[in-house]
Amino acid sequence: MLTLTENAQHAVKELVERSNGAEGAGLRIDAEAPGSDRLGVAVVPAPELRDATISEGGANVYLGMTAATFLDDKVLDAHEQDGRVEFEVLPQV
Repeated sequence: MLTLTENAQHAVKELVERSNGAEGAGLRIDAEAPGSDRLGVAVVPAPELRDATISEGGANVYLGMTAATFLDDKVLDAHEQDGRVEFEVLPQV
């Protein structure tokens, strides 16, 4: 299952808060389009029915089926660059 670094936890919580996310809101990752291998990210009020849910350090991340498969053995990290949050997917060690 995908894990989050402390930087990613902080970034997810901050993005959700900036979007006026209510309790249960989180960052959703899934294929940009059906059949696509490109992943998209969005702040959402709640997970979709079949989403995998990851809650670490107060951060909620929801994974659509495509993303859950692709990110199963990965770590999500984040850093800020030029005032923007950039996420990076790393292998688990």
